Amino acid sequence: MFDRFGASMRYVVPFRHPLSVADSLASRNKIPRGKSHMLWLAHVVPALRFTEAQPRVLLDYDRLMEAPGAELRKLAQTFALPVDPAKAQIFEQDFLEQGLRHSAYGIDDLEQDDAAPAPMKTLFSAMVAAARTPTPVRRAALTEALDIAERFLLSSEALLTYGWDLELDIRKLHVALDIEHKQSVAFEQAVLNAANREAQLHAELEQANARSAAVAETHAREIAARDAAMQRSQATIREYETRLTTCGSELASREDQIAQLNSQVTARDAEISSFVNSTSWRVTAPLRFARRCFRR
Repeated sequence: MFDRFGASMRYVVPFRHPLSVADSLASRNKIPRGKSHMLWLAHVVPALRFTEAQPRVLLDYDRLMEAPGAELRKLAQTFALPVDPAKAQIFEQDFLEQGLRHSAYGIDDLEQDDAAPAPMKTLFSAMVAAARTPTPVRRAALTEALDIAERFLLSSEALLTYGWDLELDIRKLHVALDIEHKQSVAFEQAVLNAANREAQLHAELEQANARSAAVAETHAREIAARDAAMQRSQATIREYETRLTTCGSELASREDQIAQLNSQVTARDAEISSFVNSTSWRVTAPLRFARRCFRR
């Protein structure tokens, strides 16, 4: 595509120490060192092969962090580009952060790593040498190391693909197990919540039963008190009824007595009237008058 548009392409191929990459991947993604080395090869080999016949500069990340000014000038010199001193100073002082560099390894450290395949060790060593001084000899050594690493990748492709597919399946299983674990935890929590709710409802029911029993007991005492008061009232009423009956009998007796007395009074009145109207009573009237006069 670049050739179609007549573009003049120049490439910068940055690379990091395989052990630094392994540390980063282990910290961030929990990737084992052996797999990290294969990933390093899988990324670096195509980049080198694609830019092999193109103008390029290999940029060692560790060298860039140690001497950014020198690496920037080497890059500009290779591509015949001008360097702005002010911008170069900003690049050295502000753009690059030493805190981003978490480790620093050398070639000897990689040689002692048993997990690193020999083709990778050879390729990395050739890249470091060609990046520092890109002489024809070192370029040839880099090409030879690249061929060896590429053949190693091709011969390991089936095994790597199987291993990565297997790892992907394992990762999927871990995800599924994690989901099941979360669901199990959620279910256990739901069961616990239900048990707690049941216990709460049971406690509330017991409290309600206790309140109901207390109210029932209070009502029972009130009813008993009312029954006792009613019984006392009924006894009083019966007593009053008895007294009323007695009074009625006495009243009837008194009325009989009064009737008898009235009869007697009527009889006496009749006798007195008969006596007063008699001849002897009228004849003796002057004598009674004289007696009253003498008494005065």
